[in-house]
Amino acid sequence: MLGKAEEKGIQVIMVADDTLTTMEKVDEVFGKARIKGDAKINSIVKTLLEENSR
Repeated sequence: MLGKAEEKGIQVIMVADDTLTTMEKVDEVFGKARIKGDAKINSIVKTLLEENSR
């Protein structure tokens, strides 16, 4: 999967938790907010990295 993402130039975020737990954390932080645009996505990534590096 990582190889294909790299080939296509798609960024991948590695997390310690499983997918469901990660998405539950995302939902806790951002709720049901609409996510559009690079600025919002970058903000989400930054917040997730900060929250998971503790």
